[in-house]
Amino acid sequence: MWKELWDSVEGLSDLIRKANWGIAIALALTLFCTVVVIVADKRRERLTRSADQVKDQLIAETNRLAGDASLSAQKLENANLTLRGQIAGLEKDASDAKRRQTEAEIQLAEVRRKQEPRSIPPEKFASTLRAAQPGKALIRFQQGNPEIAMLAAQLRFGLAAGGWDVQDQPVKVASIPSFGMVAIMSDIILVSGDIKGPSDKSSPLGGLFKALEECGFKRPTIFLDTTVPKDAVLIYIGPKT
Repeated sequence: MWKELWDSVEGLSDLIRKANWGIAIALALTLFCTVVVIVADKRRERLTRSADQVKDQLIAETNRLAGDASLSAQKLENANLTLRGQIAGLEKDASDAKRRQTEAEIQLAEVRRKQEPRSIPPEKFASTLRAAQPGKALIRFQQGNPEIAMLAAQLRFGLAAGGWDVQDQPVKVASIPSFGMVAIMSDIILVSGDIKGPSDKSSPLGGLFKALEECGFKRPTIFLDTTVPKDAVLIYIGPKT
C-alpha cells in the first residue's frame, strides 16, 4: 500500500495536500496565539499607565498634606504608611502583569514548537552518519498522520545519503509498541541488538543516535532487543511530543 502511494502521482499529491492542510492549521493556531499576546501586551500597558497615574496622584496628595502646617505628625506618618502600602501594591500589580506576559510568550513559543512540522536537515544528518559505520534501517511509523509519514520519508532519504541500507520501505503501524513510560516522552524510538548502546559512536546505533541529537531530536529512547541484528536498527516514529 505504501509503495503504491509513494510511486503514485495521485497518492503523493494527496499526501502533500494533507500535509499542507496540517501546516495551514498550524499557522492559524500560531496567528491566534500571536493575537492573544498582542492584546495581552496592550492590556498590560494600560494597567501600567493607570498605576503610574494613581501613584502620581497619591504623591501629589501627600505633598499637599505635608504642606499643611495644621496636619499633625501622626496623621502625616499614617498617610505615608498608606502611600507606601499602595505603591507596593501597584508595583506588585505591574510585576504580576509582566510575569503573565512572559508566561504567555513562553506558552506561545511552545505552541509554535509543537505545531511546526518536524524535519531532518539532509546534509547535516548524512554528514554525521558518515562518521560512523553504516547499518541497516527498518523504519516503522504510526499511521494516520501526514506529518509522521513525511518525517519517515525524510529519515529514509537521510539514511540512504549517509550510506545506510534502506532497501525496505517505511512500514505503517497502527500504534507504536509499548516500551514503558520513558518511551512516551520520545518522538523516535530506536531498537537495537547492540549491547553497547550509543556509547560507541563508531557503531551504526551510536552514529544514528548522534545524528538525530545534532539535528534537534531530544535524546531518542533506545531499547535492547537481541533478536535484532547488531548492525541493524529498528526505528519507530511516533507523534511529536
